[in-house]
Amino acid sequence: MEPITCRTPKPLLRILGKTLIDWESEKLRSAGVGRVTVLAASSRKSQFNECGIMDLLEQRQPRGTADAASSVMTKLHEELYLQYGDNLLSENAIERILQSGRDRIATVGCVRVDDPGRYGVVHANNDGTLEYIEEKPERPSSNLVMAGAFRFKPEFLSYLDKVTPSARGELELTDALSLAAKKDEVGVVEINKDDWTDITFPWDLLKLNASLLKTHDSEILGTIEEGVRLKGPLVLGPGSTIRSGSYIEGPVWIGSGVTIGPNAYLRPFSSIDNYSHLGNACEIKASILGQRVKVGHLTYVGDSVVSDDVNLGAGTITANLRFDSETVKVVVNGSKVDTGMVKLGSFIGPGVKTGVNVSINPGIRIGADAWIFPGKVVENDVQPGARYN
Repeated sequence: MEPITCRTPKPLLRILGKTLIDWESEKLRSAGVGRVTVLAASSRKSQFNECGIMDLLEQRQPRGTADAASSVMTKLHEELYLQYGDNLLSENAIERILQSGRDRIATVGCVRVDDPGRYGVVHANNDGTLEYIEEKPERPSSNLVMAGAFRFKPEFLSYLDKVTPSARGELELTDALSLAAKKDEVGVVEINKDDWTDITFPWDLLKLNASLLKTHDSEILGTIEEGVRLKGPLVLGPGSTIRSGSYIEGPVWIGSGVTIGPNAYLRPFSSIDNYSHLGNACEIKASILGQRVKVGHLTYVGDSVVSDDVNLGAGTITANLRFDSETVKVVVNGSKVDTGMVKLGSFIGPGVKTGVNVSINPGIRIGADAWIFPGKVVENDVQPGARYN
């Protein structure tokens, strides 16, 4: 997720004015969960507190998913629905997991994916119970994987306590589930892929942003000057202004204290967070702009994620289509990952500044606080704090 998460834990990233944790909590409560507790590492506790999360447990030394589950179950001593902080499930999917196999010691929510090697691959018996789980196998024999959502009876804690460190030195929840499946019944519930969003890469945020925007109706709390053309749903927060000559093609979400235009063009599935400013004749297409972002006149931002406190100089272009029209590749941990997307822009970390007439190629990551000097063409990823001249 770098550079988007360089200062903000993934569950606290904002989409349409709410953190991922907020969205998860809303879905959980709508599905009938009465109490939502967040487990956070000690190093991140203050950031979660700042977001107003009251029911917060602290994990002093994160040692893997089994350790995380054990930390919660040891303190709560009750039946538990557990969900990863970077997975968003629909109310329908949560309800299915909650209601399925109540007599079983555990239930695993599962989903079918195209790239199972990135997940815990689930092997199920014909009666809908778990046989075993493979953690990120090189050659998956199934495309059914864990969806990051589980229901546990208090007795499941005994299996968590038996887990030993894996090859990567972590206590894996998958190992505890496989142990439990040998002696008890562990249920397997397959949910629809459309009811599940996994946030692994920066471009997953764009997919989630678009999905959530489809559910929003118009709500105008700010000011729209005469001469603005609106087409489709628009959410406009209090204290925000859209200036004359702008064209808004929804669904579009705009937070509080934002200034747009004049003569700006906002295209579908764009979101602009609080206190940002877009200058004259800017175009934003299917992108996420964070808080306090300044976009100079004649700038184009396409299919990109722009973090907080970024300043894009006049005429900056985030290209979102390769010259050969092939799918966009992004470097992740030193290797190129094919995103499968033909239209994809850049991922800009917090505090970045670009000079006038900067062009950024598709799929580029720009690290936090980097400066891109005027007139430069950015062809490779830029490290945090770099001076690209």
